[in-house]
Amino acid sequence: MYWVYEHDYTATVAIVSGFSSYEGKDYHDWESISESFWDLINESDTLAWWKCNDNLASQTVLDALDNKTGGGSHNGTTGTRNTNTISGTGQIDRSLDFKTLTDYVEVADHADFNFASSAFSISAWVFIDTGAAGDEIILSKYNTAHKEWLFGIDADEKLFLRIYDESANCYIQALTDVAISVDTFVHVVGTYDGVDETGINLYVNNVAVAITR
Repeated sequence: MYWVYEHDYTATVAIVSGFSSYEGKDYHDWESISESFWDLINESDTLAWWKCNDNLASQTVLDALDNKTGGGSHNGTTGTRNTNTISGTGQIDRSLDFKTLTDYVEVADHADFNFASSAFSISAWVFIDTGAAGDEIILSKYNTAHKEWLFGIDADEKLFLRIYDESANCYIQALTDVAISVDTFVHVVGTYDGVDETGINLYVNNVAVAITR
């Protein structure tokens, strides 16, 4: 699974969860997330939490749930550079700052992230630089051989969540009608109910936004 890559892009927190509901007021204040998060989300439903505050002479990006649940199966690896060379200031603590096409994080393929007919939610703090070109993929399980899902920002800075059906060679998606802000940290959420495109919803900075499906 690839996530948070492409150039002119910064990420600080990403969460993937096996549920489709979202209450912005509960999740927006990440400063106090450490305990309130676990009150809101059943640990067994939370699949991964990458804080992106790694800042070592290492290519490992830790899944914070390793320490919380003892699971320890979803750590990631940067593309070519150590985390201390791409670490920057984040919305909370540090972030990973991706400036080149070889800046990305890869997590080993795992059935936990097979969402074709299952409900799930993805959340992240992102910072898009002015002039960023092309799609900026926040989190995905996708390559040319196996297309499953993409969560990202397109060339017009519009947020999207796309779910693929490889058997039919097609996809469903939701795309925000308005571009997100650039040159500032923005909190983005995508949810899917596991049924059809009407069950895809997007949130920006705590607010459900107008979308085209």
